[in-house]
Amino acid sequence: MIMSDKIPLSIGGGIGQSRTYGYLLRKAALGECSVTVWLKKLRDICAEKKIHLLQ
Repeated sequence: MIMSDKIPLSIGGGIGQSRTYGYLLRKAALGECSVTVWLKKLRDICAEKKIHLLQ
């Protein structure tokens, strides 16, 4: 389907990017590489472990 231009060369953005960044940057949580909304309880748990979530 790619060869006949029926589907694009890429499918959306961000598929696996945050996980790849986390691996390359040696991060403990996906939230250190990807901005999202986090529950207060999760933010508190991560703060105790010195994990800085992006919000």
